[in-house]
Amino acid sequence: MEATLTRGRALVIVGAQGSGVSAAARQLAAKHGSFSEINVDKLEDRFQSWMSRDIKTVIVDGIPRRRTALVALKSMLLNDEMQVHRKGQPSQRMRCPNFIFCTSDPEPLKHLEGRRFQVISIG
Repeated sequence: MEATLTRGRALVIVGAQGSGVSAAARQLAAKHGSFSEINVDKLEDRFQSWMSRDIKTVIVDGIPRRRTALVALKSMLLNDEMQVHRKGQPSQRMRCPNFIFCTSDPEPLKHLEGRRFQVISIG
């Protein structure tokens, strides 16, 4: 697997269920430090309860489809820091993490802007 995590680009790993997509994502994320795994619904939520200062990479199960989530993701890819909102707490600025998306969608770029995503296939 020729995959790298690069600022300004998200990695999209495509493969059938059971092909090792999540395992590959975890292995790559671990090379860069601490990581978090979330469902795409959490990424699309207005609160980022999944984010903390020590997280270097976020592994997302699924591909965001909502326009607002894609705009927020683009901002996180392009900027060094993000405003993190948590329910009932003041917002904080934190370093933007790297993103790895895991999907079985054989054509993930039909939902995403191509140049911000590096797509690799497994299996």
